[in-house]
Amino acid sequence: MPAFARIQRKFAENNVKFIGIALDEAKPVREFLTTTPVDYPVFLAPTDLLGLSAALGNGPQGLPFTFILDEGNTIVATKLGQWQEADLTATLSRLLARP
Repeated sequence: MPAFARIQRKFAENNVKFIGIALDEAKPVREFLTTTPVDYPVFLAPTDLLGLSAALGNGPQGLPFTFILDEGNTIVATKLGQWQEADLTATLSRLLARP
């Protein structure tokens, strides 16, 4: 999550935004965010949202799961598992360079 915050700041001029979705109770999420603050919104979602993630490309319904939307709200990249900061930065750079 701190890497997402750094990347969002790095690509701010390109309007790159992150949104976190937590599948947990509110209290542990609030406690976690006090020790790991981020500068993007984190929303609480019901656990049945995990099933919806299959429709977004997360067939195994594992976590963490990240997807990237373009300006037309089309999914252009997905990643099941932790996305290394350098790899995500390279992916965003490549996507932003597309005509």
